[in-house]
Parts: sequence; structure tokens; C-alpha cells
Amino acid sequence: MGGQVPPRYECRNIRKDGEIRWLEIHTTAMEFEGLPAIQLACIDITERKHAEHALKESTEYLYQIINRIGDSIFVMDRQLLLFRTLNIDL
Repeated sequence: MGGQVPPRYECRNIRKDGEIRWLEIHTTAMEFEGLPAIQLACIDITERKHAEHALKESTEYLYQIINRIGDSIFVMDRQLLLFRTLNIDL
């Protein structure tokens, strides 16, 4: 067989109505009836991409808040037991 096929990749697609959809593509190089072929499967991962983006934004927002605090932060569990102490040096 000739060139290499990446086994997995993501791509952004724009539908005819202008909506952007993200696809995860899985490929396998193979032979079909003695000829080189590629088996391909597409999975719509648009919702996952939206969730990843929202998580990234909220994480960045929390880091901005933490970076503006000049003291320690105490994180406690539901029984009010000390879970973690974050010392912040500005």
C-alpha cells in the first residue's frame, strides 16, 4: 500500500445552512478486492467541543479570580474537613 493514513483526526465542517459541526474521523488502510482502500467512520463531536470550550473558559475565569487574591484559599469537603490549601504568591 502507498501513503500513510492517520488513524484519527478531528475536522471542522460547515453545513450548507452555515452551521459549524465538528467531526472525529477514524480511518484504517486496508485492501478491498485486491485494491488499496480506506475504511472511514465519522462521529459528530460538536457537543463535546462546546463542552470543552465552556470548561476552558470557566477554568480561565477561576484562575483569574485566584490570581487576584492575595491570601490562601482553603478548600473544604461537605463535612467541612480541610481538603486542600492553596497558597497564592503574587
